[in-house]
Amino acid sequence: MQEGVTLVFAGGDRRMVTAARSFAAEGATVLMTGFDRYGQSAPGLQFVHQLQRAIPRADGLILPLPYTQGGGILNAPFSEKQILLDTVFRLADKAKVICGGMLPEEDER
Repeated sequence: MQEGVTLVFAGGDRRMVTAARSFAAEGATVLMTGFDRYGQSAPGLQFVHQLQRAIPRADGLILPLPYTQGGGILNAPFSEKQILLDTVFRLADKAKVICGGMLPEEDER
């Protein structure tokens, strides 16, 4: 992993935290959003509760598996509120890479 790369993990479950730790260990700056109810600390990870403060900083945006719980809502079981996918994609306009589990091709970068 190249130092200076910022990855944002948006939504998901504990598997996302485990994956994020691996990237942080390789030198990436890792921001976690949609985890306001996670309730645990995770060394090397920065938990950012406001999407608009995290997602626009992303070189890469990592979405969960599956990326949606349906109805245009991000799969984010640790979030206190529903996160609209339209908002996520709008905020990620500068991300070079967007990936997620079962993400439609038109939304991948």
